[in-house]
Formats: sequence, C-alpha cells, structure tokens
Amino acid sequence: MKNKLFKQLCAVLLSVMMLITFAPAVHADSTATNAGLAEHCLRAYREDWTYVYGGTSNGYVDCSGLIATYKGVGGWRTDMLASCQNEGRAWGYVSNGVPNIHGLGLHTPGHVGVYVGSGKAVDARDVGIDVCYEDVYSRNWYGNYRWVEWFMITGVSYPYQGWVLVDGNSFYYEKGQYLTNTSRKLNGVTYKFNSLGVANSHPPKSAYAATRYSTAPDYSDIPHESTTTTTPTTTTTTTTTNLINRSFLNTKSIPLGKSVTVTCAASGGKKGYTYAVYYRKAGIEHWSAVQDYSTNAIVDIVPKASVDYEIRVAVKDSNGKIVRKDMTMTVEKPLRNTSCLNADSIRLGEKVKIRCFAENGQSPYTFSIQYKAPNSEKWLNFELNSTKNLFLMQPSSVGVYTIRVTAKSPDKQSARKDLTLNVTA
Repeated sequence: MKNKLFKQLCAVLLSVMMLITFAPAVHADSTATNAGLAEHCLRAYREDWTYVYGGTSNGYVDCSGLIATYKGVGGWRTDMLASCQNEGRAWGYVSNGVPNIHGLGLHTPGHVGVYVGSGKAVDARDVGIDVCYEDVYSRNWYGNYRWVEWFMITGVSYPYQGWVLVDGNSFYYEKGQYLTNTSRKLNGVTYKFNSLGVANSHPPKSAYAATRYSTAPDYSDIPHESTTTTTPTTTTTTTTTNLINRSFLNTKSIPLGKSVTVTCAASGGKKGYTYAVYYRKAGIEHWSAVQDYSTNAIVDIVPKASVDYEIRVAVKDSNGKIVRKDMTMTVEKPLRNTSCLNADSIRLGEKVKIRCFAENGQSPYTFSIQYKAPNSEKWLNFELNSTKNLFLMQPSSVGVYTIRVTAKSPDKQSARKDLTLNVTA
C-alpha cells in the first residue's frame, strides 16, 4: 500500500514539474471541429474515462487533458481561456447565457470543461469523480462552484452556416449558432428545430459536407477560398487554404450485419476532389480497398466481424495533393434473444413462466409476447413492449402452443424466438 501511494505521489509531482517547466501549448490538428470535440467528450463520459492529474491519453485525462486529447486542441494546457483571448477569439460570461455552439470551452478558476450543446457540459472533474455530464448552469459540484466563462477553443473550427451532426442529432447553424424553437425551409424541405436545437429529421448525408467552418474570430476566413484584385495594377492574388480532410462516419458503433456510412468531404486546396476509402480490422497491418479515387462521396461498408475497425479516407485535390484521415468504429455482436420457458410441458390448469432475456445491443430491452393456440394459425397478443422479464401464462386448452417472444433494444435491433409448450390433460 505504501509503495502504491509513493508511486502515485511521484507521478503527481512529476506531472507538476513538467507543467511548470515547459508550460506546453498543444499543437492542433487542422481537421478539428466543434462537433468532433463534443463527440469526443461524450465518448469519454460514456466510456467512463478515469481522472488522472496531468493525463493526456485516451481513457486517462485531467480537465485540460480531456480537451487536448481531441486532435491536440486547446492551446496552452495551463490556461486555455488565456490562449483563446490571446488569439482574439470569442469568449463571454456564462451568467449572460452560453451561445448555441457545440464544443465551446468552459472555465471556472482552476478548471475547464466543454459545452456539448443542448444545455449540457462535460468535464473531467477530479480523482474518484472522473468524467461528468451535467447541466451547464449547475452549481452542485466542485465546492458549489459554477462555470464562469465560455470561450472558443484554440485550434477548433466552428461552423458558420450549414448542418452539423452531433451525437446522432442534426443541428442547423446560421451565422455561427444553431437554430432553436423555429423552422426553416432548406432545399425544398421544411425542418423544425426544438428547444434543444435538434431537427425533426435529418438532411441528405451530403449536406453535412457542405457546411462552412471557420477558425477566425470574426469568421473572416469564410468562404475558404477567395480571390482579390489589387489596384491600380492588374495583379491578381489568389489566396487558398491548406487541403483539409473533413470526412466522417455516421456512427462509431454498429451491430454486426448493419452498415456504416462514410461521408467523404474536404475543403481548401484546389477543388475537384476525389476520394479513396480503405478499411481493416484494428491491429491488422494491411488495408482493404473499398473505393479507389473517385468523385463518389458516400460509401457504405458492411463489416463481417464483431471487432474494432479502422477506416481510412484519402482525399486528393486537383493538384494531386493527398491528405489521409483515419477513423475508428466498433462492430458489436447483434442482439440475441435468450428467453425461455420454465417447462416444456404442463397440465391443463397450470401456469407456465415465460422468462424474457436478451444480450448484446443496447439496454433497456423491451419484450412482446404472442402465441398460437393448438390447431390455429392466428397469432394472439399476450404482452406488448414491456420492460418486465417474467410473465405467467395459463393456457385454456390441451395441445401444443407456440409462444413467440420478440426482444427489442433502443438501437432499433430486434430478435425473435419461438418457444414450444405442450399442454396435457
């Protein structure tokens, strides 16, 4: 026990010395977006990452490490708010309201977190508390503190106009913020947005790739390419940004047998993009090609095993410049119905217990029960969409009954199982 405590103390002291000595600023990946940061933080919460002082690796982070582990964003680890202010990026006070922008930084003295949209915040809080997901205006934590400032995080691109997909929900940004409590007719379709900003339906998959992002404080880099002419001479100067691969997956987890959709997208460079798509099982050396360089931007992949996969998209612009982006996803075992009866045969007048169980997929499961009486082809409902696991059934006649149990999970999987019961006189 003493050795363990000593090692922990040494680790903390070493982390402090490194922070004081180097005061490092992280270097961000140019593909970092606000939606990606929000998804990253939600994943950390759902995977129950551990709080470790000075931690900057997936699964083990401190408050600033939670932000920095997403593509190196955040700027100065010891003062991310000051890093934002030094760049002239937007910031303000939470007491005046947090803007409708996913992936904003949140600050209170000695602590940072991330606003993930729809009124919620995620932060890596402390040893033993780990990663938390709470209302952004909550005061019931960390010594009754509350968030003081919000700020645009260094290295993160924020949307100015267009669709964004976060945690499976679609949001539409206008002039830098997502819409709430309103509707818009976009490309002939009317979308309604609730109080959380969530659209009542998803746009075409290609719409997400058309969204315009910015890293400038006043969105002055929108659009990404511009052409200006100097006067009085006839010299023309063309300014373009670096080629950025903005491809993404429609989900990070699917059940075996389902497909994952890869949306290929890019900005900057010289337009006329083509995309190549590859995949492999995690840990395997060689890639398998799904699509060679093509203008096709939507690719569906159906994995064949319940393992982790890596998916690579290579984008090439018309100058031949290539930028690759690697993404990971998990293929889970499909929902399995393990329901059973307590007996295969009973006497007329007795009751049979129907035990409803399932595994894999998401919980909580719901169960529906139907049955066919002897010499009948008609299914009759016995129970519909119940979360209970035990049911009692008393057959009314002698013969063979077929009892069907259908299990459903929140991720829209279903599994059916037919059970046979013999009723004797």
